[in-house]
Amino acid sequence: MLKSIKLAAIYVAALFLLASCEETKQTPAPILPKGRYATGIFIISEGGFQKSNGSISYFNRKDLDSVAIGGDIFAKANSRNLGDIVQDMAIVNDKAFIVVNNSNKVEIVDAGTFKSLAPEIKLQLPRHAVAVGNKLYVTEWVSFSAPNGQVSVIDIATYKVLKTIQVGILPDNMLVVGTKILVANTNENTLSVINTEFDTVENTIKVGDRPNSLVQDASGNVWVLCGGTPSWAGTPTNAKLVRFNPNTATQQTTFEFAGGGAGGLVINSEKNTMLYSYRLRIFSITTSATTLPSIDKPFINRRFYGLGIDKDGTIYGADALNYSVNGRVIRYNKSGIVLDSMTVGVAPNGFLFR
Repeated sequence: MLKSIKLAAIYVAALFLLASCEETKQTPAPILPKGRYATGIFIISEGGFQKSNGSISYFNRKDLDSVAIGGDIFAKANSRNLGDIVQDMAIVNDKAFIVVNNSNKVEIVDAGTFKSLAPEIKLQLPRHAVAVGNKLYVTEWVSFSAPNGQVSVIDIATYKVLKTIQVGILPDNMLVVGTKILVANTNENTLSVINTEFDTVENTIKVGDRPNSLVQDASGNVWVLCGGTPSWAGTPTNAKLVRFNPNTATQQTTFEFAGGGAGGLVINSEKNTMLYSYRLRIFSITTSATTLPSIDKPFINRRFYGLGIDKDGTIYGADALNYSVNGRVIRYNKSGIVLDSMTVGVAPNGFLFR
């Protein structure tokens, strides 16, 4: 009897140990950001065209002077300028990939120190970057007269271009939706849908003219802001805000503006409120709205070159001023009340919140 009890105890202990090992194996500790720039806001400044003075500034959320003190963090870390027209940045684990449009390259740096990790990746007028798994996807205009643009697929470990995928004309912003990537083709009226398992275009979705920005809300719906065709490019068309479920992309709800020029769609962390730029002002719209906000009721009554919303709801607006001097970033609370402002690089155009 005593032997049976001992055997039972050993059996239970073994089961507990096995369960503990399995639980540990199934729930590995998360990889936390490290380094000086582990948490905070990166401010992307294009620089002047053909001036090679694009830059990245860093704001640590607690110290307004941190931007001025830090200055151009890439130049400080590498003793050289970043390049001509800094367009975008994506962080994957502890690597930052900086897209420099007119310099035709992607720079690779340590996200915590901003020290260069490898030689640049040469591309053709790259615009924006997103990551899926161990691959980075970068839109490329190729040239201003190219009949089609492309998306380069880059191995994050080796930095090698694995494949190029032909998409529409002047591809720009992208949105990751599950294992798909939606690519906004800004010189036509389409989104290219990339299947990231096979790295092929599996579908093309028609939306409004010149789609420029896109987000996904808490219900899974995709919203696409289309700027419309300007008069200098052909017959003018109105801007549109298009909403659809990605599983039924042809069933769309369209909100039409009374003119063109809308852009810069962003969404908050709760994914229920969006901001966009239209007629030199910023407007707010909820994802449950049935109409566009009135043109005479802007959320923020000023023009911005770039918009961003932090995790706590703080709004960041990038003012490029005249595009040749240092720009300004103005911060607002959730209600659109000014909090403070700071001087950044030339022509600030966007933000990355870490």
